[in-house]
Amino acid sequence: MASNSMNELKQKNYLILGGTSGIGFSLAKKLSKDSLVSVIGRDPSKVEKENNKNIICYQHEIRDFEITSNFLESKIDQNKFDGIFISVGIERFKRLGAIKKQDFDEIFLPPISSLLAVLKLSANGKLLNQNSSIVVMSSVSSVRGKSSMSLYGSSRAAIESLVIHSSNELAKRKIRVNAIRA
Repeated sequence: MASNSMNELKQKNYLILGGTSGIGFSLAKKLSKDSLVSVIGRDPSKVEKENNKNIICYQHEIRDFEITSNFLESKIDQNKFDGIFISVGIERFKRLGAIKKQDFDEIFLPPISSLLAVLKLSANGKLLNQNSSIVVMSSVSSVRGKSSMSLYGSSRAAIESLVIHSSNELAKRKIRVNAIRA
C-alpha cells in the first residue's frame, strides 16, 4: 500500500513556501526525485547548492500579504500546482513586555501572510489544480501556553483557524486544506 501512495506523488508539480531551510527544504529534496518543485524562501543558496534540475527556487521574504500575493502571481508560471506546503516563520522567544512592532512583523505576520496569499489565489482558481492539497505547518504552541511564546503560538493558532474556515470554502473547488501540528 505504501508504494501506491508514493506512486501518486510522481510527476506532479508542487510549491513549497519556506522551502530553503528546515522541513520545507527536506521535503523539496524528497519530492524533487519524481516531481517538479518550486521553492520560495529567504536564502536560496542551500537549494542552489543541490544543483537539482527539478527544483526551481525563488528568493522572497514573506512579510506582507499583498506583496506575497503579487509575487506569487508574477513569479510562478502558468502551470497550476498539485500541492502546496507552507513552512514559513521563525520560532523566537520574546517576553510580552519586550515585544515591539518589528517582532510582530517578523514572528506573527509571515505565517499568516503566506497562508492568506495562497488561500486567496487558490479560491480564485489561479494556483491549484482540482483534487489538490494545501498543507501548512503549525505548532503545539498554538494550544499549549509557554512563557515568551505568545507571538509565535498565537500566529500558529491563527493558522489553524484559517485552515478550518478555508477548508470549507475551498472544498467546493475540490481543494483540501490541512495543518500539521508539530
